[in-house]
Amino acid sequence: MARGALGRGAWNASVWARGVAARFALPPGAGVWLRLRLAPPLEELPLPTFGAPSLPLLELLGVLERAREDERVDGVLLELAGGVRGFAAAEALRRGVDALGASGVAVIAFGERLSAEELLVACGARRLYVPEAGRIGLVGLRMEGFFLKDALARLGVAPDVVRVGSFKTAGEMFTRGAMSAEQREQLEALVEDRFDALVDGIARGRGLTPERVRELGDRGPFTAREAAEAGLVDGCRHRDELEAELEKQVPPRVAPPAGRIRLVDAASYHALRVARRVRRPLRRDLARLSYVVAEGAIHAGSGLRGVAADRYLALLGRLAPDPGVRGGVLRVASPGGDG
Repeated sequence: MARGALGRGAWNASVWARGVAARFALPPGAGVWLRLRLAPPLEELPLPTFGAPSLPLLELLGVLERAREDERVDGVLLELAGGVRGFAAAEALRRGVDALGASGVAVIAFGERLSAEELLVACGARRLYVPEAGRIGLVGLRMEGFFLKDALARLGVAPDVVRVGSFKTAGEMFTRGAMSAEQREQLEALVEDRFDALVDGIARGRGLTPERVRELGDRGPFTAREAAEAGLVDGCRHRDELEAELEKQVPPRVAPPAGRIRLVDAASYHALRVARRVRRPLRRDLARLSYVVAEGAIHAGSGLRGVAADRYLALLGRLAPDPGVRGGVLRVASPGGDG
C-alpha cells in the first residue's frame, strides 16, 4: 500500500512539473502553433526506437483532441511527408482535423507530394499548400494481386490448398493464373467503398461537388499549379513561406505582434500537455482502459511476428482479472489469416 501511494505521489509530482514547464513553454496568447509532421513510419503505438520522425497514431490523435480545448494553441501546422498509409488511419486523422476546425483552431496543411490518403487528411485544413514542384496523386484507387500457378508448375510444385466457401480466396495466388470472379467482386466492392469515402471527404473539405471530385480523379495526377487551378489546394508555397501564412490565420482577439508566431513540436506538446496530465488519489488508483493493437497476419502459436494467438490470449488473460482495468479497446489492423 505504501509503495503504491509512493508511486502515485511521484506520478502527481511529474504532473505538477509538466504543468509548470508547460506554462513557460506554452504561454497563452503568444501565437503558439503546433507542428505535426506525419512521416513514416506512422505506427499505432509507441515503439522502443530513438529519433522517430513522427508520433504514433494514438498519441497524434491525443494531441489533436487536447489542442481543441487549449487556449494556448492558436493553430496547427500539419506537414504531410508520406506517413499516412491506409484509410483507417487517414479517416481517424481527418476526424481529428475536422474537430479542430469546428472548435475554431486554425489548421494549415503542407505537403510536397500528397497521396490519396494524405489528401483526405489535408482537405480538412483551413488552407492547403504545396510547393511549385509538388504533385497531388489523385488518380483513383486500385487493388491488385499476383498469381504463382504457372511459375510453380515450371518448378514441378503442385500446391495443396483446402478452400471452404466461395469467397475464401487467400489460396488463389497458388492455384490460379488469374483473379477469380469472386475475388474480383469483393475487391471491387472494397475499392468502391473506399473511393466513395475519399470523394466525400475531399468534396466536403474543398467545397466541391462529389461529381467534380470524381471528374478530377479521372484527370489526375496533378502538378501543383494544376491542383490550385482545380481547387484541390489553395496555392503554391515553399516551406520557408509558411510562417507568414500562419500569422494571417491567428484570430484577431489573440493576434500576436509580427514575428511572434511560435512553432512547438507535437512531441513536446504531447509530453507537456497530453501525457500524464491526470493526478491520482494517493489512497487508490484510477480505473484504466486497456488499448490493445492486433497488427499483422493472424496465426496460431506464439512468437513476436503478427498476431500470435497464444501471445494475445495470454495478454487478454492478464487483463481480464485485473480490477483496475474497467474496459478495453481492441484495434485490429490485420489482413486476416488463421481461423
